[in-house]
Amino acid sequence: MRIQKWILILQRNIVSRASGPRVPRASCPRIGLIFAAKMAAIRAGRMPATQKDRSFVVVLITIISLLAAGWCAAETNDILLPEGKTTNLPWTTADGAGFTWDIQQNGGVQHGTGYAYGNGMMLQVRGGQHFYAPNNTALLRAGGNEVQLGPFQNDKIRVWRRVYVNPKLGYARWIDVFENTDENPVKLDVHYQNHMGNSIQQCTTTTNQGSPGPKDWGFVSDDHGGDPRPAVMHVYASRRAKHRPDVQAPMNNNTISYRTTLTIPPGEMRALCFFEAQRNTFDEAVGLLKTFRPERELAKVPKALRDIIVNMSGDVLLIGRLEIPRSRASDKVVLRDESEVNGTILNSSFPVETFFGRVDLPAENVVGLAVLEPNDRFVQIALADGQIVGGVSADAPLKVRLADGKELALPPHRIATAGYHICQPKPEEISLTGPMLLLRSGQQLRFDPAALPLEFLTEYGPIRLKGDDLCELRLVSDGAGRLHQAIFRNGSILTGLWTAEAVQTPLTLGPKLSVDRETLAGVLFHRTSETDDPNLLRLRLSNGDVLIGTLPDTPLAVETELGEVTVSPKQIQTLRRLPGSPGRAAIQLQDETTVSGVLKEPILRFTVAPDVALSVHVARVAKLQRGKPKDQKATPPDPTSPPAVLNHKAHMRAELLKHRAVRIRAVTLPAVAPR
Repeated sequence: MRIQKWILILQRNIVSRASGPRVPRASCPRIGLIFAAKMAAIRAGRMPATQKDRSFVVVLITIISLLAAGWCAAETNDILLPEGKTTNLPWTTADGAGFTWDIQQNGGVQHGTGYAYGNGMMLQVRGGQHFYAPNNTALLRAGGNEVQLGPFQNDKIRVWRRVYVNPKLGYARWIDVFENTDENPVKLDVHYQNHMGNSIQQCTTTTNQGSPGPKDWGFVSDDHGGDPRPAVMHVYASRRAKHRPDVQAPMNNNTISYRTTLTIPPGEMRALCFFEAQRNTFDEAVGLLKTFRPERELAKVPKALRDIIVNMSGDVLLIGRLEIPRSRASDKVVLRDESEVNGTILNSSFPVETFFGRVDLPAENVVGLAVLEPNDRFVQIALADGQIVGGVSADAPLKVRLADGKELALPPHRIATAGYHICQPKPEEISLTGPMLLLRSGQQLRFDPAALPLEFLTEYGPIRLKGDDLCELRLVSDGAGRLHQAIFRNGSILTGLWTAEAVQTPLTLGPKLSVDRETLAGVLFHRTSETDDPNLLRLRLSNGDVLIGTLPDTPLAVETELGEVTVSPKQIQTLRRLPGSPGRAAIQLQDETTVSGVLKEPILRFTVAPDVALSVHVARVAKLQRGKPKDQKATPPDPTSPPAVLNHKAHMRAELLKHRAVRIRAVTLPAVAPR
């Protein structure tokens, strides 16, 4: 009776978690090892099989099956959205570039902006059966930027469509998940159709061709230039993906099609991913395609979902502007002809001549490297602490031991990238571990922030910043490249001029760095940790700056039509500038009383938390509000995103020529025992 009661309790508490589709069997936990050890001892005669043991076996088998089902379902939650809030279809929203995405019951986009589409991203399986969402509803992800449609049943195949609209860069992403519920493998023919709003008159691909070819992974289509319809970027694979759909995008036709075949093992899932982006002009869309990196945009997708996407490459190290393919089984070297060498890298160190001196980088600190161009010795080396060191490498081979024991010596001119296998000392994702100087050449170098001058000139007067208060100093181009942004840890953004003409600071690598300010693209101090303190005020200025902090307790005197009124800053809910004289403002108090008039002292003494004091004229205020607006989504800067710097190879050459003449003799790197 006690055993039966235990099983019933387990069923009530665990089986309820096992609702949902199955995932690969390999993902279930290895709890059966306990059972195997017990049974082995009994079979070997070392332990008698008592009634208690038989009961143990029954209970353990039940626990294994129930927990396995529960854990498998829990992992599925990373592949599919959890049950929760729903929305009716069509679901219409705008992306970060202001373009509309109207998602229909079939999971495709109907028109987009200005009839860019005439029904796009329509999905068919098994030669023609169209996907559609049951009940005309979809799950809505928390945050409101993604919906999930399905499941749609096609014989033994279940299909879900996840459609995400990016609120920053401005694009839509489709991830379609296919599950084989049969006991046998399935080969599934999949067909996508994009019906554009007009026939294609212009097309440019990722290899600068006029139509998609076998080496392409994306393209831009547009009709004639005078049409107001947006141009559209289409990305159907990643640059190094081995599985790519067959693409047809004929000129003078409005239909784009993708065809592919998925092989899905029994009980497992596979997925396909596509990106679409609208832009006002053909040139804008082509510019986006040239800088678009699918792996970077997929970096925040749950790993369980990334792992089953077949048309996007697998593990790729994304750090700064570097993209270095890696593997979990072995070190991976990608050659210039795009072939791969897998094995164990044997080099014990990587000497490189930088513009700040020669450094010897131990192999245990290196995660990967990239050679910038063919027949060149310029290399960028990524370290496990988030640094990127660039310069001229020693003209020595990269030594790799293959699985069969054979050793190769690969000359630098044959190498595109080399990445160490993913392991605990060299994890999948590399985090920045301390203050970093970002150079325009693409380098990221750890430094001592105590030696960095932080005087900052703003239109509200000069201030001295503290590194402990900052997330980042970022260069902003104003045509002359002179404006900077100070981004505080609490989310404040302040524009001004970092007055340091040069930077001299020790590096953790050893040498001392001495560079002009214009050599830097930015300085990272900490990651942004935006505050949600409802007592703090959010001051949005006319130039786009956002300051988060406090006003002094001194009452504000306002001359109204009925006479002078004093307002306590603690009672202010919002303050807006009014047209007319520079000091006119409307102040709404927390009790919803509104006071309108002219401030006798039109200067707000605003303190950016914790202690940066500014004097801001009311004429510069767009809005002052207590707490974070409900309709405003926080978009703090991403300190891991690379600065938009062009021609970093040429800039690195300029740095080297500017600081020293480079002379490097050949160095033979010693081999070490394979790991």
